[in-house]
Amino acid sequence: MPEEILPYVKNIKASLLLGTVPERKAGWLGIKVEQGKNGVAIKSFEPSSPAMKSPLIAGDFIDAINGESIKTVEDFNKFMNKTRPRQTITIRYRRGNYENEIKVTLGERP
Repeated sequence: MPEEILPYVKNIKASLLLGTVPERKAGWLGIKVEQGKNGVAIKSFEPSSPAMKSPLIAGDFIDAINGESIKTVEDFNKFMNKTRPRQTITIRYRRGNYENEIKVTLGERP
């Protein structure tokens, strides 16, 4: 069994013994986004977030994550809610006429 899933397995075993359902935590990128006329724009960054350590800047537009098109804030939120801490995602973003893809490893919300 891969080491990165051991905490989840232990959590599930403990929950089954206690008769509870483990809380599912989404991955944390640490940005606030807003709907712009040209797509989903990064509005701000949370301190010490995974996104803060990346080349992204406020005003960049997120076009896709892991190849999945991001056209609305709802698209962004739905995608992020399916992620896990320590998961690496690929973000395709746009800054003016410049387009690039980066990989970011998500954290756990502090």
